[in-house]
Amino acid sequence: MDHTGRARLVGQLDRYIHTLERRYSVQIVLTDLCGGFFYNPDLRGMTMRLSFHDNAYCNQIKKESACFSRCLQGKHRIEQRCRTHKSWFFGFCPFGIGEFVFPVFYGSDLLGFLCVGPYRHDPPNRCAQDLQQRYAAFSPMPDRQTVRLLTADFTALSNLFAYVYACCGAANGAGLYDSALVNKAVAYIRENYREELTLQSVADACFCNRNYLCGLFYKVTDKHLADYINEVRIGQAIHLMRMSDLNITQIAAQVGYNDSSYFSKVFRKQMACSPKQYKMNILQKNAE
Repeated sequence: MDHTGRARLVGQLDRYIHTLERRYSVQIVLTDLCGGFFYNPDLRGMTMRLSFHDNAYCNQIKKESACFSRCLQGKHRIEQRCRTHKSWFFGFCPFGIGEFVFPVFYGSDLLGFLCVGPYRHDPPNRCAQDLQQRYAAFSPMPDRQTVRLLTADFTALSNLFAYVYACCGAANGAGLYDSALVNKAVAYIRENYREELTLQSVADACFCNRNYLCGLFYKVTDKHLADYINEVRIGQAIHLMRMSDLNITQIAAQVGYNDSSYFSKVFRKQMACSPKQYKMNILQKNAE
């Protein structure tokens, strides 16, 4: 499919998403486990707005680092259930938000999942009065007929995401690149970027020689393996800056940097500004 065809297909997907959001008064959040949605240039503009819960209740809750960690742990549990359940399900997060979850599969590979909500159950969570008011603004649980229609529509949407993933060139064989070994390294890095990653530990996870993996990775991606690790981590750091009130040291630790000074150095090299400057720009834009 050529660029014009891909652009038309992505536009149709985007319009369908807006239609379903209006029809059911819900917010759709996409968790990208493969990198084929947020990192693909054909899809990135559309999918970035779906990358996190943008509502007053969640934004306030996640300002607390402990709450934010619980939120991340909840995502890991959702991922595991998607892998085993392989179909839609409904559940509540630790903070009382109810969502339908729809896994997105490409063959046997779990590409990601869609969270559709938020819904509330009564009584609301025990929390400060202002948070209770924000929580009460969510929709109550829908009736059975609405659930039946909603699950049918969003199952179709998850299938459409998989189709668009394939048509936009995000899937070559089993992953992003023509090399299964490189795809395995990419998946391992994206799953473990919070941990202490080294070239050797990535090579060990891929059961191959470090020098061979580094050479192959550069040949296939035109990127050095160490640079790619930093690229993934800085991308996640930017995401945290946009969706949380964590300070720079906390963000550095969340994305795998124990040394905040080194994190700032890497960030400046990639973004041409310091993390502090970047976060200030975000706050300024939000204020406007």
